[in-house]
Amino acid sequence: DGVLVYQTGEQEVMSQLQWFDRDGRPLAEIGDVGLYEHVALSPDGTMAALVVFDSTAGADDIYLLDVERGVRTRFTFDKASDTLPVWSADGQSLIFASRRNGTQAIYRKSIGGTGEVELVYQSDVDVFPNSWSTDGRYLAFDQPGQGTDSDQWVLDLENGPSAKLFYQTEAEDGVGAFSPDGRWLAYWSEESGRGEIYVTPFPGPGRRVQVSANTGTWMQWRDDGREIFYQEENGALKRVEVDGRGDTFTVGAVEDVVDLRLPALTGRTFSISADGERVLAAISNQDVESPFVDLVVGWTAGLEEVK
Repeated sequence: DGVLVYQTGEQEVMSQLQWFDRDGRPLAEIGDVGLYEHVALSPDGTMAALVVFDSTAGADDIYLLDVERGVRTRFTFDKASDTLPVWSADGQSLIFASRRNGTQAIYRKSIGGTGEVELVYQSDVDVFPNSWSTDGRYLAFDQPGQGTDSDQWVLDLENGPSAKLFYQTEAEDGVGAFSPDGRWLAYWSEESGRGEIYVTPFPGPGRRVQVSANTGTWMQWRDDGREIFYQEENGALKRVEVDGRGDTFTVGAVEDVVDLRLPALTGRTFSISADGERVLAAISNQDVESPFVDLVVGWTAGLEEVK
């Protein structure tokens, strides 16, 4: 009907890295302020892989943060965006996503600075790495399917590598996380009409169990596999005790940790220590106003004046 609606600009939301205890009490700030979009502590907790957006270059890069000193060092240097870092169990290398060859593919690089960046897997569509099993064999990643927004896939790094579809619905599924013992896979799905966290046996088949109680997005297992931390869509961080030592998977009551002011939803902006006693999170240091749009009516009259 000739009505024009448009939006201008994009606000950069800076954030500060901050430690919390498992009950949400703030402990200390760490490092400098930045445009953080993903946080992942190393298995031994001495480093954190950070995705930092460079507004000048218009791309993401991965940095390594020395947790004790609060100093970060650039890890990736390509002009393309590098994001979604995933640690190996020994903490000696990272798998990450990069759009270096047109589509977003999966790469691997040693944190020691030796060796070249290795292409691990590339498809004809964008792929998104999520979790690397502790035995180093499997990688959970997301990939769009025919008529689906996103599906959960598993890459067998010892055979090819070869990729296999693990979970698919007509809704969006993904963001998988292997349990420490490799027997379970937690993942996110919108199959119920809203995003929730589920756990299912790996490599399957088996019955899935819902973990979240009121939406869920990103999740992380405690190192002993007895607890899952996850984030609700509103930013609230929750934890829940779980038990998958037997043939069945049981879930306890959901408990509050802390409400996180999220700088972005492009990645997991929190990471828990191996023992689950501390949380490192990127906290927005400013209030973000609701976005607005401009509405223009009668603009076609201006075209006549131009003529």
